[in-house]
Amino acid sequence: MTYVNTNGIGLKPGLQQTPAPQFSGFEVVALVNGNYGLFELELPASKVAAPFPEKRMAQKARNRAAAPPPQWRIAAASALLFLAVVAAFFPAATLPFVHFDDDVYVFQNRHILSGPSLGNIGWAFTHAHAFNWHPITSLSHMIDCRLFGVEAAAHHLMNVFLHAATAIVLFLVLRQMTDRPWPSLIVAAIFAVHPLRVESVAWVSERKDILCGLFSLLTVAAYARYATRQFSLVGYAAVAVLFAAALMCKPMAVTLPLVLFLLDDWPLKRNTCSPPRHAGEGPGVSAVAESSSFILHFSSFTDKLPLLAMSAASAAVTLWVQQASVRQNELIPLRQRVLNALVSYVAYIGKTLWPTNLSILYPFPREEIPILKGGAALALLVFVTVVVVRLGQRRPYLRVGWLWYLVALLPVIGFVQVGSQAMADRYTYLPQIGLLIAIVWLADDFLTKRRLVRFAGALGAAVWTSIFIVATWQQTGYWRSDAALWQHAIDVTGKNSFAESQLSAALKETKHLDAALVHARRAVALNPGDATAHYNLGNALAASRQFAEALEPCRRAVDLDPTNGEFHYVLGLVRSGQGDYAEAIAEHSEAIRLRNDKAEYYDALAFAQFSAGQREGALASWRQAVDLQPNMPEYRANLGHALFLCGRVGEAIAEAQGAIDLATAKGNAAMAEAIRGKLELYRASKAP
Repeated sequence: MTYVNTNGIGLKPGLQQTPAPQFSGFEVVALVNGNYGLFELELPASKVAAPFPEKRMAQKARNRAAAPPPQWRIAAASALLFLAVVAAFFPAATLPFVHFDDDVYVFQNRHILSGPSLGNIGWAFTHAHAFNWHPITSLSHMIDCRLFGVEAAAHHLMNVFLHAATAIVLFLVLRQMTDRPWPSLIVAAIFAVHPLRVESVAWVSERKDILCGLFSLLTVAAYARYATRQFSLVGYAAVAVLFAAALMCKPMAVTLPLVLFLLDDWPLKRNTCSPPRHAGEGPGVSAVAESSSFILHFSSFTDKLPLLAMSAASAAVTLWVQQASVRQNELIPLRQRVLNALVSYVAYIGKTLWPTNLSILYPFPREEIPILKGGAALALLVFVTVVVVRLGQRRPYLRVGWLWYLVALLPVIGFVQVGSQAMADRYTYLPQIGLLIAIVWLADDFLTKRRLVRFAGALGAAVWTSIFIVATWQQTGYWRSDAALWQHAIDVTGKNSFAESQLSAALKETKHLDAALVHARRAVALNPGDATAHYNLGNALAASRQFAEALEPCRRAVDLDPTNGEFHYVLGLVRSGQGDYAEAIAEHSEAIRLRNDKAEYYDALAFAQFSAGQREGALASWRQAVDLQPNMPEYRANLGHALFLCGRVGEAIAEAQGAIDLATAKGNAAMAEAIRGKLELYRASKAP
């Protein structure tokens, strides 16, 4: 055996530090040749392995770092994640668009439908899209429309592939930071196929959620590379650019700088305090160590400042463009919002462990949340926080994972209420990663003792993931139609006025008018102050041609929310149905003033104008409808018929032929045949 002084203090002439790479050793305090200090006692590895398991595990970790796993293993794990995502979300390939944001985000938005262009890119960066500023998300939808048109299956599959890419990046970045491939793979697999992901993947409008998650994890990967190497301005620029991209996908990423600060603690260890002072260390060594620790802490703080400034700017923009939704704070007292936030924190944990009764919308409770319920939730959160902080000295992943969860949920937990939901599955996309890290790493630590127990743990993780794949497949199936989606929401949430109202609208679109009226009346009864409920009741009555009965609920909807163009539009339809074209023109004009990008508003205005004898105005309105939606054959057919009635037969024939071509291209043979009949009439009238 040999003794090697590890700190270089107190060596006498003639005593050399003897390298012995074939040995593995540990530190002792000893007196050797008159030298008293900290030495490394080096023994053959076979002598050290049995009595010092902690040293053995550390040596194994060093060996793994020195000899990274073969690339084929990483590729195989990534392929496995991809296949798991495809298996779980396979039903998405058959899903249609839903009429809940998908129309605004994709298939009725002229900027999106016309694909990426200089003007549309400028619009994406300078305008709010569906009350959000997320230009990169808008650009991704534009690219999809350029590549696939309005084929819903392609848009859904793009969501699936992007989500699979996010899961793979999560696996790679965790493996990179921790050098623990198996826990990293399990976390990524559960994240990838968990039923809480369905809302983000099966809903085309939630492309922003997936893209934000993807760019956030790429930001973490770039930060891990930057933080573990010598300072590089290029490396930091990569972090900032990727973080900016995440914010421009969805402002949910505003808390990411705080998550990076947590990762400095573990696994990056940038916040590690100075090492304990050993016997034989002189004051100079201790001072240097403390100085280095201070520099490390200071750097860990200062390099987040530019990122925090970007978060603040994104939050300000978000609050500005979502002013209408944030006004609901006036209707929900602060105490109720705080209590709901505490209960939601616990509810998300429950749905992570046991994901049942999932819904597209969980209504904010109309009854006051009991203070006892909120207090119990707060007590549980405080208890868990205290436990993980105390255990964090030995298991820092518990502290980091739990705080990741708490911090990442802050923007959407409801202290600032946006929308009518109490919570939402999609909000767990990034926060759940922290919970999974804490759970999986803790389980892995307990299962490392014996090979058989470790095998049982791996088998349990595989079974858990497989169950989630089946549950996700089933949950994805509820998105097969608007009616199925909202009926499921009612089934699992009970008294849900918003779901009743949306189900009414879905049934109206499929001509199930009697059922639509039943659910519309139920929505109004559940929430008489909901403008949308009154609107859907009036809309269903108007579709049933009960215009006199439809007038009151439509007026009520406008009174409750006069800034909604859709409410004015339906009230205008009711007025036209009653023959009051002057009032109809006024309502449709107001709808267009509030929302000038809806082709159906111009189409309805044109009908009212033409019926009121304003023929030139009607032709101009129909042309505007065609310009907004050039791929809709009905608008060109309506314009053609108006031109024919105005005696402009040649123009009428051209518009009718264009409408026939569009209807044929869309596979609507019945519409094409109906327009063809009118075309024959136009041609016959032109014959000498």
